[in-house]
Amino acid sequence: MPDRVYWDSCCFIGLLQDEADKAPALVELAQKAAADELVIVTSALAIAEVCKLPETGAQPEEQTKRVLEFFENPYIVIRALDRMIAERANRISRDTGIKPLDAVHVATGIIAGCDVFYTYDGKKKSKRGLLQYNGEPWLHPMRIEQPPDPAKGTLFNKK
Repeated sequence: MPDRVYWDSCCFIGLLQDEADKAPALVELAQKAAADELVIVTSALAIAEVCKLPETGAQPEEQTKRVLEFFENPYIVIRALDRMIAERANRISRDTGIKPLDAVHVATGIIAGCDVFYTYDGKKKSKRGLLQYNGEPWLHPMRIEQPPDPAKGTLFNKK
């Protein structure tokens, strides 16, 4: 069974905008998902959050159509926000101070049984974000990490 990885909305934005510091890792993950080596899970909330890309502002209809079509890839599993996820997100937000929409994403990843939650939220040292919660006991066994940089190679093939 392929690994299940969660993509936060910023991963989709980084890939779709071809952001230089994110796209190489995200393209590699998407290729692995297309080859059935992993499954990308996300909340339906991500579809709404990717309605406006930060660099370009409001999307023209053509761009919106391409974004929505991307979410139809068979290797992306869209999880609906249901009561169980909402209650877990409520508890996570209350107990940790994580923003409610971010808590929805984290709760979705936990409930979906994801091995790792990929995000860039908190990548900048000046910004507190989701990356700081990696290793917290309430996340177990899910980890919160940045997508792996393919330029650095694997554990056995360092470049």
